[in-house]
Amino acid sequence: MMAALLLAVLLFNCAHPPVKGLDNGLARTPPIGWMSGERFGCQVDCITYPDDCISERLIRSTADVLSLKSFRSVGFQYIVIDDCWMDAKRDSNNRLQADVKRFPSGIDSLVSYVHSKNLKIGLYIDLGNVTCGGYPGSAGNFRLDAQTLSGWQVDMVKVGACGIADYRVCNSAYPEFGNALNSTGRPILYLCEWPYSVSSKGGGQVDFAQVSATCNQFRVFDDMTDSWESLMATLNFYVRLSYPFKNYSRPGSFSDPDQLLIGDFGLSVEQQKFQMALWSILSAPLFVSSDLRIIRTESKKILLNRRAIAINQDSLGNLGQEILVIGQVHIWRKAILPAGSFALAIFYLDIFAGPSKVSVKLVDIAIRSAAVFNITECFSGVNYGLYKPWHTLDCEVNPTGALLFEIIAVS
Repeated sequence: MMAALLLAVLLFNCAHPPVKGLDNGLARTPPIGWMSGERFGCQVDCITYPDDCISERLIRSTADVLSLKSFRSVGFQYIVIDDCWMDAKRDSNNRLQADVKRFPSGIDSLVSYVHSKNLKIGLYIDLGNVTCGGYPGSAGNFRLDAQTLSGWQVDMVKVGACGIADYRVCNSAYPEFGNALNSTGRPILYLCEWPYSVSSKGGGQVDFAQVSATCNQFRVFDDMTDSWESLMATLNFYVRLSYPFKNYSRPGSFSDPDQLLIGDFGLSVEQQKFQMALWSILSAPLFVSSDLRIIRTESKKILLNRRAIAINQDSLGNLGQEILVIGQVHIWRKAILPAGSFALAIFYLDIFAGPSKVSVKLVDIAIRSAAVFNITECFSGVNYGLYKPWHTLDCEVNPTGALLFEIIAVS
C-alpha cells in the first residue's frame, strides 16, 4: 500500500513539476525594450518637466514610438516603468496604486493602451518596506502585490531590494515573491536585482543555481550611469567576476548588466557602439533608457542594428568571454548558430591615441570549426569575404570604440 502511494506521488510530481521562473516560457532569448530608470530617474515634477516626469504621458508617448515598425521589427517589446510611479500610500484595500495626479487614468487603463500597441508593460516594486525612491514597498504583501500586478495584466516586474537592510533577507524574499508571481497563473517576466542586492549589502556571492531557477533575468553589478567610467567598470566586472554565473546565464534566465544608454548624453558614438557590442556578445537583455522620442539618428542606427541584435538574440544564449588581450585591445568571442559560427567583438580601451590596427589569425582565437567562414562587420555592414582558419583578419578600431563581427561557417 505504502509503495503504491509513493509511486503515485512520484508520478504526480513528474507530471506536475514545481513551477519556477525558468519554467514560465519567457525570456528564451534576451528580452528587448525600454526602461525609464536611468534617463528619467525619479522625476515627479510634472509642472516643470511635463514631458519628462514619470507619468502616463511619458509612457504613452514612448509606447507610440516603440510601436513603430523600425522598433517592432527588430524585437522591441517591453516598456518598463521604473521606481516612482506609485502613490505615497496604498489604497483602502492595502493594494499598491499609482500616483493619481501623474497617472489619472490608472494603471489598468495604461496597460490597455500599451497592449493596444502590441507591446508589453512592466512595473518596478521593492521587496523591502520602501522603494529606492521612498514609495511603499512590498514587504508583508508579496501575494497581494503579485495578485495586483496580475489583475492589471502586467507582463513584467522589476524587483529591487533598497528597502531591505540585511542581505540574508534577499535570499529568501526573491524566491518567495517568485512563487507568489507563479501562483497568479499569469506569465510575468521576473527581473531580479538579487545578486547585485546581496553583494552591495556585503553578502558576497549568491547561489546562482537558485537565482537562475527563480529569475528570468538577474542584475549582477552596479547601476549603469551615463559615463565611459561606468561602462568600463561593467566590462571589467564581466572579465574578472562572471565565472560563478557563466553557466547560469542562459535561455530563460539571463545575467543583466543593466540598461543601455544609447542616445543619452554621456557616451560618444563610438562608446555607444562599444556598449551595444558588449551587450550583444554577453547575450544581455537590451533595455534602453533614453528619450526615444528625440533620439539622434546616429544613436538610433546603433540601437536598431539588425546584425548586432541578431547576435544578441542568438538562440544558444551563450555568455561571451574575453579570449585575447593585445595591449589596450580586448577580443571577446561567443559561439552562435549556425553550428560552427561565432560572434567576435574587438574593443579598444585607449582614450588618448588614434585608431589601432588589429591583425589576428582566426585559428589563434579558436575559430577553426569550419573550412571556410564568411565575415561581416555589424556596424558598418562591410563584408570582409571568405576566410579560412589560418587566414589573418585585419581591421582598425577607434579609441573607446568597438567592432562586432559575425563569423558564419559556410562549409
